[in-house]
Amino acid sequence: MFGISSRCDLVTEIVEGMIGCVGKLCHSGLFKVSPKSAITDGNRKQDSEFFESLYFSLAKRYSTFLSSSRTIELNIKELFIVDSATI
Repeated sequence: MFGISSRCDLVTEIVEGMIGCVGKLCHSGLFKVSPKSAITDGNRKQDSEFFESLYFSLAKRYSTFLSSSRTIELNIKELFIVDSATI
C-alpha cells in the first residue's frame, strides 16, 4: 500500500521510502521496515492465485477511478506480472 500511495515503481524505492517515513508509519503498527531481500523473497514464494485474487479485488473496488480502457473485460490472460529482480 505504501508503494502505491507514494507512486513507487521499485521495491528499493518502497523500502527506502518506508525507512524515511518509519516514524510516521508507527500509527499503522509498522515500527520496523523489512529488508528488501525479505520482501522480494516473500513475493517470490507467493502463489500466482494470490496475485490474481488481489488484482481482481483491487480492480473491482477501484474501477470507478480507472479509465474505461482498463476496466473493459478485465481478463487475467492479459495481465503479465514480472519481477525485475529475476531479470
